[in-house]
Amino acid sequence: MFLMAASEGPNILIDGLVLALDAANIKSFRGESTVNLHSTYSTGIDTTLVGVSPISAACGYGGWSWCAYGGAYTFDYMFTVNPYGLMSNVGNLKNSTTGGDYRMDIILDTTTLNRTFTFSVWVKNNGGSVTSMQITMATNGDSNGAGQVFSLTNDWQRFVYTRTFTGTCTTNIRTYFFSLTAGSNILLYGAQLEEKDHVTPFVNGTRGTTVATDGGWKDLSVYNNSGELTGTFTSSYDGLIFNGTTSVITLGKSPSQIGIYDNSYTAECVCYPTELTGDRGMFGGGENAFAQGMHLVFRNGTIYMGHYASDYGAGSVQINNWYHIVFRFNKINSGASIFKNGVNQGNGSVSAFIGNGNMFIGGAISGTSPFQGKISLSKIYNTALSDIEILQNFNAIKSRFGI
Repeated sequence: MFLMAASEGPNILIDGLVLALDAANIKSFRGESTVNLHSTYSTGIDTTLVGVSPISAACGYGGWSWCAYGGAYTFDYMFTVNPYGLMSNVGNLKNSTTGGDYRMDIILDTTTLNRTFTFSVWVKNNGGSVTSMQITMATNGDSNGAGQVFSLTNDWQRFVYTRTFTGTCTTNIRTYFFSLTAGSNILLYGAQLEEKDHVTPFVNGTRGTTVATDGGWKDLSVYNNSGELTGTFTSSYDGLIFNGTTSVITLGKSPSQIGIYDNSYTAECVCYPTELTGDRGMFGGGENAFAQGMHLVFRNGTIYMGHYASDYGAGSVQINNWYHIVFRFNKINSGASIFKNGVNQGNGSVSAFIGNGNMFIGGAISGTSPFQGKISLSKIYNTALSDIEILQNFNAIKSRFGI
């Protein structure tokens, strides 16, 4: 689940791994909090989409509904593997006569707008003669027909279209789910409409900030040290974006509960800082005061790690670059070693770590000193990894981030 294929390079070390969070892994990070405004699909076989009906006076009014018009469609269910490797009951759409659109109303009443929506759907050609489709969002109160044409291929692609509506909506806003011509034959998965200016991973309904609501950040190790998102987050394909003020991940567990209390350990982070003024925390926890807990921070561009008021700094970073940062603490000699991109930056010593409050990611003690930028990987081992093992972990991920 967490390891890379042998052909991609060396594997990430798993011995002693007690925390493994990967924002680019759908099994670990399902995506930021969002609501999919599109109706869910029917779960039956040989059925149509929820709310589908021929065009009529009632189509699109009095509730959320789907409408097909301008042509005759058949929607044949066939179980197919979607891009996440799961079985999908979204089927093979065939346009049997002339061209037309498939649409859904977003706003049904007259309203002042200034609202932004993003529509996305996974699509692949299934042998049809048509090689493109159009996604459109339009309203009478804004220029009708604004949309984007996408090229179909035989591979799964996620088509994404964002539009901001301004002024007043005189009737309604609609998404034209697709505009097709005769000869279309496509497979679909994961239609999602969000009131956001960016796309997030697909969710069937609502995704929250906790693991229980298919949000949060799920631990890929066997210890279930998952984290909850607090504050405001956005996400991208390569990391979770921390805003530098309110964003922080709360593990809800203490160092003793994750196995590093009064023990040797290794903390590892892959991050992309966009602000380095002051302290910008990657890991933190142990007590409620900075001088009493664990902290791995960028301090005005220098990497610092320590316990209590005793910390050690070595190596520097710059904004807008990916880094693989590691701090290793060896209890036997109170040794502190800092690594950047697999290279030892220096060795010092810090006090023993015995603080035992909650742990945080993207902040220092109690979530203070918030990180600004992207964090993609966060790992903790309950042992002091060797130099060779730290280099192995770096080599396993460096090509993914272009380091």
